[in-house]
Amino acid sequence: MSDDLPKEDKAMSQHTVTAPATAKPVPPYMVTMQATESGEARVRIRMALDRLDRYMVMTKPQNERIWEAQRRSHDLTMGETFTHESMTEGMLRLERSWVEAHVYFICWDGVAKLIDTLCDSRNHLEAPRNIRKRHRASLESYREARDHLEHWAERLPGGKKDQWWKSSSQGYTTMTGDMGLVRLEGTFTFRDAKGHDKELDISPASAELLVHICKQLREELAVELGEMAECILPRRLGKY
Repeated sequence: MSDDLPKEDKAMSQHTVTAPATAKPVPPYMVTMQATESGEARVRIRMALDRLDRYMVMTKPQNERIWEAQRRSHDLTMGETFTHESMTEGMLRLERSWVEAHVYFICWDGVAKLIDTLCDSRNHLEAPRNIRKRHRASLESYREARDHLEHWAERLPGGKKDQWWKSSSQGYTTMTGDMGLVRLEGTFTFRDAKGHDKELDISPASAELLVHICKQLREELAVELGEMAECILPRRLGKY
């Protein structure tokens, strides 16, 4: 290990090397810290890419969960064997598709945040910046949907981010709004913080897009890093 490592990197490396033989298996990021001689940047890049791969692997299965819940809800509420019980279960399935969409948006938001991390000037990388510029509109749209559901309670009538439209007539007040709906045609609709009604693609094609963004980042980083790519880029985690 080089003598010019920062104190915190030396301490971390020494801690890893002196771990007792009976210790639990060393996590991949600890192995990276032990093997790295160029300091904090490589560790940060490797850990960020490792987590990005995890989001990439779960993107398509998570998208499928949305539509499995939607299809089941439709079958229970619109099928020939319609009953009160099937209607109740169908509505629960519909609510589940909403929850699954929230998790799906977290995948998009997680990837976007990791790209932001990789764009940190201390990493001296151009590939993440190019990817962010190329896909900025898509990344921001899905992050906005994630924020909408993450702060859903604040969007209730009278909440901090209330965007309900109210009208009064004959002593009654009518309120209209969109708190977030998964629609069978493959979209998610919601009313944003500025009162604009939004429609976002959450079909399987949107999952393909996120995986494509992640693959692009990997490929362009491999070119930029050159010989260092093998020790920095984590191994792929299964199929995606």
